[in-house]
Amino acid sequence: LVHTAPAHGVDDYMVGQKFHLPTENPVAGNGVYLPEAKVFVGEHIYKAQPKIIETLKASGHLLKHDVITHSYPHCWRHKTPIIFRSTPQWFINMESQGLREQALTDIPKVVWTPSWGQNRIESMMHGRPDWCI
Repeated sequence: LVHTAPAHGVDDYMVGQKFHLPTENPVAGNGVYLPEAKVFVGEHIYKAQPKIIETLKASGHLLKHDVITHSYPHCWRHKTPIIFRSTPQWFINMESQGLREQALTDIPKVVWTPSWGQNRIESMMHGRPDWCI
């Protein structure tokens, strides 16, 4: 049994695109369920998890529940778990009109605080086909 949520992670998104699945996002930026979720509206996703498990169990739809400990990405600033969500975004093609080359030329002209930010942004500029604005 595989759970796929195309709006909540890169791998799931790619599977969703391949199989033409809808990219629905019932979670707001603050981590609470939106009205589109139909149940648990307004509740934070982590606080709703035990209620979701109980609801599935009560309705006979939960086949098995185990707790698995695994690594999970956290915000480097806040140290909180990251909630992957699909959001509307605009992208710039970095190959268009020499944008990548110009950016790489201009990056060293900026005073970076902390200084390691320069290496970070340069590595991002080298590796991304598009830039999200």
